[in-house]
This record gives sequence, structure tokens and C-alpha cells, in this order.
Amino acid sequence: MEFDANKVYATIIKEDDGFHVVDEDGTVSDVCKIIEEGKTMALPKNASNRKWFNVARAEAEIAEKGHVDLYYKATKTIGSTVPNAALIKYLSEEDQAEYNAIIARAKEAMLADRKQPLSDVDKLKAKIAKLTAQLAELDALAD
Repeated sequence: MEFDANKVYATIIKEDDGFHVVDEDGTVSDVCKIIEEGKTMALPKNASNRKWFNVARAEAEIAEKGHVDLYYKATKTIGSTVPNAALIKYLSEEDQAEYNAIIARAKEAMLADRKQPLSDVDKLKAKIAKLTAQLAELDALAD
């Protein structure tokens, strides 16, 4: 999807209860959360892809224009998803392909090794087992 650098995708307005984001479709957000001792506001999900805005700057623009225009801002990716990405450019294409394949297999193994969430049935069975053990312990103390 192409984004126009000159198009306003959302605006910040100030009402009695605080700052709100008005999306391009007219949707008004809940009150924005103010963090960092009143210096920054956390913006809700919006069409401009903005996540943070400076409160003092917002106050100044709202005093001047009545609102703050939000233009699209692409998400920045910090770092690489491939370990040692700066070094692998010195490998041959064949070695780079092998390295990337090893990293991909390692990521798959890591994901497979993660603890899988329990189903509702498994949760209930674990709870029954725990309560049964507690009951047996209490029975042993009563005898």
C-alpha cells in the first residue's frame, strides 16, 4: 500500500477530558495516556501509524490550529533478524545460503521448543489432579 507524505491520516484534538485521536474515517479514540511525567502521550492504533507524540508540541499546535495533523510514519526496524548480518556479506553466496538455512532451522526449533498453551481440558485435568492430591494429604492428616 502506498502512503501519501502530504496526506493527513489522523489528527490529535484536545477535549475537556484530555487528548484524543481522530482517525481518517472519523473514529474518535479514548483519552490518550500521558507518560514520562507528562512529556509524552501514547497514541492508540491509528491510520498514521504513529505511536507517540510530544505533549508540549501538541499543546502548542492545538493552541495555534485547534488540532495536530498526523502524517504517515513508517515503522522503523532496528537491527536485523539475522544474527551477524554485517559479517555474512563477506561469505560466498553458497556459505550465505547455508548460514541462513541454519538460522532458519534454529528459529523453527526454538519455536517448537516453546511451551504450548494448555487446552481447557488439560487445565481442568491439572486442577483436578492438584485438588485430588490436596484431598489425599488432608485425609492422611485426619487419620
